[in-house]
Amino acid sequence: MKEILMGMIAVENVIDYGVDNSGGGDPTTNTEGIQRALDEAESNGGGIVYFPVGKYLINETLKLPSKVKILGEGGTTFGFLQHEIGTSNFLNFPSTIIIMDDDSNVNMLEPKGLPPLQYGANNNILYQAEIENLILFGNKENQTRGDGIHLSDITNNSYSTRGHVRFRNILIYQFYGNGFYGGIGHHELYFDEVVVFGCDSDGVILYGQDTKVNRLQSADNGGTGIKILGKKDDTKPALHASGAIRLYDIDCWSNAKGIEIIDTLNVFFYGLGCNLNTIGVHIHPGITQEGWSPLQIHFFRANFDANTECDVKVSSSAPNLGSANILFESCLFRGKEVVPPQTPPDYAIVDESYIPARNIVSNCFFRRDLYGIGIINNNGIYTFRDCFDYNSRRVLDEITVPYSYVDYDYTILPTDGYITVGTATGNITITLPKLSDTQVGKVLFLSKVDSHSNSVTIIPDTWTNDIIQGATTINQQFETLMVVNAGAAWYSVKIS
Repeated sequence: MKEILMGMIAVENVIDYGVDNSGGGDPTTNTEGIQRALDEAESNGGGIVYFPVGKYLINETLKLPSKVKILGEGGTTFGFLQHEIGTSNFLNFPSTIIIMDDDSNVNMLEPKGLPPLQYGANNNILYQAEIENLILFGNKENQTRGDGIHLSDITNNSYSTRGHVRFRNILIYQFYGNGFYGGIGHHELYFDEVVVFGCDSDGVILYGQDTKVNRLQSADNGGTGIKILGKKDDTKPALHASGAIRLYDIDCWSNAKGIEIIDTLNVFFYGLGCNLNTIGVHIHPGITQEGWSPLQIHFFRANFDANTECDVKVSSSAPNLGSANILFESCLFRGKEVVPPQTPPDYAIVDESYIPARNIVSNCFFRRDLYGIGIINNNGIYTFRDCFDYNSRRVLDEITVPYSYVDYDYTILPTDGYITVGTATGNITITLPKLSDTQVGKVLFLSKVDSHSNSVTIIPDTWTNDIIQGATTINQQFETLMVVNAGAAWYSVKIS
């Protein structure tokens, strides 16, 4: 029976379509009945499909049309997650719960897409749709694949959608695949009070532009809590590029990685809890290279606590540049308390980029005693401003790299960072410090500024077995070598 709210909005009650909400019944009948209700709402130009409190067993993918809202009751809150997940009370919670039947092995919910004759095949466009007050239970122990909400990639390169699709008060629980997959071309998604918990792959994957996320928890997932990507491959057109994503009051814990940011730009976190992951945040380029990547990633008032390997990892591989314009403002890095023979993370921030950028750490608080070696492995590049160390009870002034100017043979000190070689009458030999006297990741910059025909050559310490890989000689004016402690050897490359 159709109801009309305020004389405008049509409401379809799934019970009127032969759907059983007792947790039993025929899952095929339930799936078909729910889909008929969704299609009826679509045929009326949009509307609400209402699920009363109960348990709905399905065995096929539900196709959500544009301009249709799925509305349940109860849903979830962060408090529900804490008190009910993992207990026998879960399926008895007074809410709307959609459950995947055993061995269904499909995504629970996908876009229906627009008519293929008008928009091309497999466009998967979704706009002005909503899902509110639901628990989606993937029953992963009895599945071999399948995501929770799966916004399929828009494969027609002529279209993308600023969909204004909204997800409110939802628990996505225990899917064999990803909890939420926001595919290529789906822009302007909105999340409010969403929990993704216990999925075998990633919790949330976002590709689109201008997404806003407010109060999201992604926890206990086998992969990454929240993964934000720019490009899937080099064929993706510019209209699908991602960025301008804002995330407010986010909590990612007990995942392999809390947050992962790849090949995108303009991502801001305002209030982030990133705890008990192997890596808290991992920022790196993907398969593409377009200068510094990712770019402009900012964290305001983030809390990093008890991450096993490190709180933040920034990395890239040759020939990729590192990430640029990363800012940590007013963040707390609390390290990890361990019981021997366990060891704490070596550093709070680890930058292993092929060419690291000068990123900024400002007004942050560190528990220096709960890191094995130091705050960051790459002091020569990162700028520290007004940071506070719990151990020394002192402000950490901006960490600057000592600068040396030489016009003679010179042995680099472990504390040196920038060495400029000036006018000289003959060739100059620069001796590197011992690898064992510097940290892995230590970066040295050696520049020649004179126009004479003399050369500058770098060699390892005479009394060690250290080796150098890569370029070792500067011949031209203004040439620069970047030399990195790569662990087993010094690695040197010309950067200008």
